[in-house]
Amino acid sequence: MSNLRRFGFGDDDVAGGGSDKLISAIIPSGPEAVLASVRGHLAAGADHVLLRPLAGNGRFAAGDLDGLASVLKDLLSATPSTTCSGFPRFRATKQVRSPRCRR
Repeated sequence: MSNLRRFGFGDDDVAGGGSDKLISAIIPSGPEAVLASVRGHLAAGADHVLLRPLAGNGRFAAGDLDGLASVLKDLLSATPSTTCSGFPRFRATKQVRSPRCRR
């Protein structure tokens, strides 16, 4: 909650599953908003970004993966891989633990 307060959110914003203001700030909605959010994280120094499309009920929306991948395709191809396996760190899938690098 202290992190949210630093960004101007209060107890009312967190109550009842989150205010529209909080949800809009945390969960980008639409292709351009997702792309802007990913670019923002990368510009801030992130070396990986986890994307998880959500349905209206808050559950994982597997059917949205193709649309999400098409929006991020140019960004992914322009971003060099930094993993030991050669796979890009930016994946439009559910969070999956990858095996540790062994060199």
